[in-house]
Amino acid sequence: MSTPFLVKDIFLGFSSSPGGLTVVGNTLFFWANDGVNGVELWKSDGTAAGTVLVKDIEPGSSGSNPSYMVPHIFKNCYN
Repeated sequence: MSTPFLVKDIFLGFSSSPGGLTVVGNTLFFWANDGVNGVELWKSDGTAAGTVLVKDIEPGSSGSNPSYMVPHIFKNCYN
């Protein structure tokens, strides 16, 4: 078993409050708050360079709160 480690500090000095961790293929999708775009959808390939905001769906600091849509998106991918 490997030891967990920080891949990328998304919101420097604060918690990015990641959630909705879902793996599709070799990519981890999750929502997080970077302090600029609010809570949005992110993805990671396990590297700092590959951990990126997928899209700023709701421009501005309020975010799109993808926690409501992510479970439905991935459920449809597997059905």
